[in-house]
Amino acid sequence: TSKLLYNIFYNWLSANTIDALVSGAALGVDIEAIQAAVDLNIPFIAGIPFRNQDAKWQPKNQKKYRELLTYAKQVVYVDELTDPSYLVKNSKPGLFNPYKLLLRNNWMIDQCTEVLALFNEKPEGGTYQAVKYAESKGLNVTNLWSEYELNN
Repeated sequence: TSKLLYNIFYNWLSANTIDALVSGAALGVDIEAIQAAVDLNIPFIAGIPFRNQDAKWQPKNQKKYRELLTYAKQVVYVDELTDPSYLVKNSKPGLFNPYKLLLRNNWMIDQCTEVLALFNEKPEGGTYQAVKYAESKGLNVTNLWSEYELNN
């Protein structure tokens, strides 16, 4: 599946012109999109919900994540920003809180002029919330789900 995800994003990124990719650097889709951007020399910005996002990941995933971050144009730990719209009350920076994932998604979308997603259209979860937030801001959302289904 990771090779399929990589190929979907590689093909889309190589066929389209973007200034930079903004990604949450989460396991799966995010990491594969970043890898494709790096391979195509497209700058990327990592919007990470909290500093220890990878603390419970397998060592091989931590290694890839940390290596990819070295290529980032910018790494932003969203829970360390001073903007109160991205902060979770009573949650220390660097520590897990599920609401930080939603706020990270909002931060990413707030940086974008359009959104690229792999969204299965189910009205649940973080991708659903991110797409709805992007649409509420009037952003164009390109959904690559049909390509994923076609090749999976």
